[in-house]
This record gives sequence, C-alpha cells and structure tokens, in this order.
Amino acid sequence: MLPDISVVVITYNEEARIGDCLASILSVLDGLRLDVIVVDSASQDRTVEIARRFPVRVVRLRDGGPRRPSIGRHVGTMLTEGRLVLFVDGDSVLEPAWISPALGALESDPLLAGIAGASLAVLVGPEGETTVTDQYPGVEYDDPPYLSGSALYRRDALERVGGWNPYMCGHEEPELGARLRAAGLRLRRLRIAMTRHYPKASRETVSELVRRARRGYVPGLGQYARLALARGEGPHAALAPIARYLQFALLGCVGILTLATALLLRSSWPVVAWAVLIGAVFAVFAIRARSLRKPAYYFCEWALLTAPVLRGFLQRPAGATNFREFPVEFEVVPTSSDPVRHAG
Repeated sequence: MLPDISVVVITYNEEARIGDCLASILSVLDGLRLDVIVVDSASQDRTVEIARRFPVRVVRLRDGGPRRPSIGRHVGTMLTEGRLVLFVDGDSVLEPAWISPALGALESDPLLAGIAGASLAVLVGPEGETTVTDQYPGVEYDDPPYLSGSALYRRDALERVGGWNPYMCGHEEPELGARLRAAGLRLRRLRIAMTRHYPKASRETVSELVRRARRGYVPGLGQYARLALARGEGPHAALAPIARYLQFALLGCVGILTLATALLLRSSWPVVAWAVLIGAVFAVFAIRARSLRKPAYYFCEWALLTAPVLRGFLQRPAGATNFREFPVEFEVVPTSSDPVRHAG
C-alpha cells in the first residue's frame, strides 16, 4: 500500500537539528502512512549517523558530484511514491498545528498544487533561543507565486510540470512555482506556523553572504531570470529579480571606463567624478533607509554576488524539460540489513 505522505528531508551538515527535525516529523504525522527519506549532500559532520537512528531511509549524494538543494529535492521525489510529498529542510522543526488545515485545504481544492505556512526563524545564543521572528514578513499568503523550501505538494502536480529542476543552482522554489502557475495550478500559504527554522546566521550578514557564495547557490537567481525570459514573461518582469545586480554591474563598467579614461588623459578627474557618483548613490540609499548599515550591507552583497548572478543569467539552460535525465550519483546508506546500492 502506498504511503499517504512521502517526506523528503534535505540536509548538509545539520547534526545540530536533524534529530529534532526527524522526531518532529514522526510525531506530527503520527497515524498516517509515512515514507521518510533523508537526502544528504555529503555532510562532513554526524548528520547521517544521527539520521540512521530513526525509522527513515537515508541516501547520500556523491561527494565531488553536484550537491545542492534542488538536486536533493529532485532525488527525494524520484525515490518516493506518496500521493502527497512534504519537503522539509533539515535545519527546521515541523509544527503540529499546521498539518490538519493543510491536508483539508488540499482535499477541498483540486487546483491547489502545494501549500505551506508561516516559518518562524529562531536564532540561538549562549542562553538558548534568543530571537524568534517571522522568517518571511510581508509574503503573500492567499495566492503566492511560490512556496519556500518546506512545503507540501501533490505528486500529480509535480509530475504534471516535470518536478524540481535539478539544474538550478538555487532559486528552485520560484522556478517550480512559475511552472505550476503556468499549468493553471495554485499555491497557498496558511497563516499558521508550519516550521521553526534555525538558520546558521542572520540573513543580512556578510558571513551569510560568503556562505551562500561558497555553496554555489547564487547563480540560481540569474538562471531563474533567464528562464523567465524564455517563458515569455517580458523583460521587465523577468529581469526585476536581478535588476540591482545589473545596475551594480553597469556602475562597475562605468568605473572601468573612467579608470581607462584617466590613464589615457593622465588625469585623475574621471576617477574622482566616479567616486563622487558612488558616494552620492550611497548617500541617497542611506537617507532613504535612515541607516548606514543597510546600504553598507547591500553594497557588500552586490560586490560579492553580482558576478555569479550574471554568470547564471548567461548560462544556457540545460535539460529544460526532462529532468529525469539529470546525471546524479548517490548511495543508499545501509542499516543493519541494507546493502549499499548505487544509482546514477
């Protein structure tokens, strides 16, 4: 008999939370026929060791091969069979009040492809949980364009549009949402906490920017913009997510031209003029934000991330329709009775 819900948990170095995550899933979904699979991106800590203690399946993406959340969700979907598929990030804990209303909403609306809820961001300090905030303030609830990483989908809706795009370096949730909506399906968020998420750092910190850049997620935003153009969304709508990066790149090109001009003329005034322009842009931003920290952070973000965003935008989309052909290697982590198996 097929499970009622298949749960796909994606992990990378989540030893601090994976036990709480899996315990919450088994508790909240107790009484349903479950199939829980952990797809690990070759963690270097005790994530897999801890996950094996639970009645779940664990597979590990090959170290040295492509490893990112989109691939984890793609592999998890391919290896499960439930009519509904719940995706949970390994650094999150599932909240109990959300599941019954979510199942009821899916049951009552055949055009509802997926549903999520509010996410509480929890920062942990030396004295325990110090800050609990809404992780996505201001998001659309009744008719959102996409859902976050933790969400519940109908399998037939995923199959109808081809599932998760494993070629996406990041931003795979909006890309999936766009295809679902183009197919005439809807998404929804409930105003009920679905998860408590334990981020490794505050969102607007340089350390978080560096982490994102190192994991290779950033080109996904450029990929998403290019695919939006290919879907015919129009330049204004398609390029809106990367507009600031394009503007920063243009500002950088102007800087290079002014430097070349200064060298050619043997005069410093072009460079001085460009520096004044940068200072003016920063000042306007600071005045509008009523803060120096915020513009400083965003200038750091644009400086670090503009190049990878543009690289993603310039990449030719691959495997746009048949994601099943994506080359991925993983191993099934053995239990006491499971041999190791490989797939590609």
